[in-house]
Amino acid sequence: NSQGGILGGALMGVIQDVTRGVLGVPGMSYSMLLRRSIDFAAYRPFFSGSGTGDGGGGYPSIKDQSFLLSMAQMLWDRAESSGYVYHIEHHPLPNTPPHAVLMQVAYGDHQVSMWTAEFMARSIGAKLRVPAVEAGRHPDSNPYVALEPVPAGDFTGSVLTIWDNGPEGGGSNNGGTVPPPITNLPPFEPDYGYDPHSLPRKDATAQQQKSYFLMPAGEGKFVDTCDTSLPCTTDGYVPGGGR
Repeated sequence: NSQGGILGGALMGVIQDVTRGVLGVPGMSYSMLLRRSIDFAAYRPFFSGSGTGDGGGGYPSIKDQSFLLSMAQMLWDRAESSGYVYHIEHHPLPNTPPHAVLMQVAYGDHQVSMWTAEFMARSIGAKLRVPAVEAGRHPDSNPYVALEPVPAGDFTGSVLTIWDNGPEGGGSNNGGTVPPPITNLPPFEPDYGYDPHSLPRKDATAQQQKSYFLMPAGEGKFVDTCDTSLPCTTDGYVPGGGR
């Protein structure tokens, strides 16, 4: 989960004695992740220069920050998922078996941007569990573009599942989550509601889904453990505002 989901994509692209894995609240490309994560808040003042004192330093220009992070990404590509997820399933490396991963994403995650998980899924060629979220919930005009739905019947390939604790005030136990900003800014509480980062791993339905996916002896497959007519949810949220 979390950093394990980010670095686990790299592992699943190269490992030779494991063929199935689960990436909890994953993402890739630190150059995009950092500025959209609340966990970068402690370092942001030093990167921008606002916390370096009278001596100066840092990079106050947003353009400079973007350029430098893009340069750093060329190094990160050699160690994190962005450099390896293409090889997970459909383009395996030499002497390496194809793999399948189950991605469990927390909608509106405050720590690992949900958009980077979508990048990851497209690069892998993963299928999308639908319905992913309620209509109008995603801020994109064409959400999950180019992600095909999980086909009917037994499916053993890679899957992206979205776990939503509902909109703010929608009836979930901890108050719900607001869609994250579409810009390179982190979704801090309380303006963006409750941080759902840890919710999928705690949910019994999500845990059951992982169990089916990781079954041994060739039995592992994707099983939709949610209500198949509704999005997968956490924290007691019921789509439509019920309980």
